[in-house]
Amino acid sequence: MTSDFVQIRELNESRKVALIRRFVDAFNRMDFDSVRSDVHPDVELHEWPQAPGARTYHGWDAVRQGIDGWFEAWEWMTVELIEIVEAAGLPPEHQEEMR
Repeated sequence: MTSDFVQIRELNESRKVALIRRFVDAFNRMDFDSVRSDVHPDVELHEWPQAPGARTYHGWDAVRQGIDGWFEAWEWMTVELIEIVEAAGLPPEHQEEMR
């Protein structure tokens, strides 16, 4: 994928959808500096509830610890977006964050 393609794609999508795509692309490249630049300082990561010892991580340092643990458990991991459904709006407490 070229950067020109990314720029054109982002022009055709909302900022929220483009942010999700950029986050996933960076995660799959293991570019965690880019991932960090796109998340709120108070980010939370909730592991899938069915996983043994599932945890919730609060803040970037804890989230990075969780991600590092995943890569210790599995040789490789990628995220594949199947579908993105854009919601009509965010809860009031999060609306300012997307501006």
